Amino acid sequence: MLDKGCIPKIYTLNFDDRWEKRLKESRDKIDGIDIIRFRSTVDYGSYHFSIKMFRNLLKEPCDIIHGMIWGTHPVEAGAIAAKANGIPYFITPHGFPHLITKVKPFSHLFYDRTVGKIPLDVAEKIIISSGEELRFIKFLSSKNLNKCVEIPNAIWTRKYDKERDNYKEKLGISDNEFLIACISRMDPIKGIIDLVKAVRLIDLKDLRLVIAGPINYPDYFHQLIQAAKNDIRIHFIDRPIVNKEKIELLNACDIFCLPTKYDSQSIALIEAMACGKPVISTKTGGIQRIVLEGETGLLARVGDISGIANRISLIYKDRKMGEKMGKKGRDYVLKNHDWSKVGEKIYSLYMTSIHRK
Repeated sequence: MLDKGCIPKIYTLNFDDRWEKRLKESRDKIDGIDIIRFRSTVDYGSYHFSIKMFRNLLKEPCDIIHGMIWGTHPVEAGAIAAKANGIPYFITPHGFPHLITKVKPFSHLFYDRTVGKIPLDVAEKIIISSGEELRFIKFLSSKNLNKCVEIPNAIWTRKYDKERDNYKEKLGISDNEFLIACISRMDPIKGIIDLVKAVRLIDLKDLRLVIAGPINYPDYFHQLIQAAKNDIRIHFIDRPIVNKEKIELLNACDIFCLPTKYDSQSIALIEAMACGKPVISTKTGGIQRIVLEGETGLLARVGDISGIANRISLIYKDRKMGEKMGKKGRDYVLKNHDWSKVGEKIYSLYMTSIHRK
């Protein structure tokens, strides 16, 4: 967007890695983009609200507001500000995770039918990463189905060229050991405990599993530690890893595995594929749009621990098959998930909306 003369500004909330402790307002500039992180004013469970953010959005002189991640205050505040100021509003929901829960607390039911509908009702376009999201939008507000446009998630693939640093060595893992990587927040919906249990089923001494990501749910992290049962083959990096370190881990691994219970379209899987790695995931959400069974990776049923173990063992035994999947996966991501292509589609929607005003 920058090369087309757009001037993006990002509004978000400022918390620690576990989203437990409010942090003071801060301002950054990354890659030429202003990022303002507001201090939360009110916290209700996992929902956080900033009065100052809302006031600033109402005053912000902008042409378009684009909300990211349904079910968060910045998205709703942006929708209300856009409506109040007559500005085109877009939303990319990035999935509807709490809607897959069969038993919902009253707070979720109330939210779904009230505040949660606002961004969808206000939006000029709802950008979904896969058709899987349509059933949730239909559940929330079927009148908004005609606003949906499917545009896949994207990354700058050029950033994922092979890093020279030996990340295995940094972790104390030898080059000839088989490394499985999982980069994800420690969240029950990501199914990480199934991966830990799957590795425990595999009787291979030269197998290593590295799970890296912030501890969003301390109780769940404790369950992961218990499930690992002091297995020296399983390593935890309990903090976010980003940029160079993340790319180093992705390039060092032999397989990337994310047995998620739900995901509209996983960026982590796309990043691993960009590094030419075979991936293992689950048949849920929009995962099957990016992990093509037997071509770019392998898929197991959600919660199928032995199925995950069998697929890891399959690639372990047939390294050439894994290499072929990795190459096809990289080619697929370069063709379908690079920002140079995906960004053009979003920019086109923006321009159409602005010219219609």
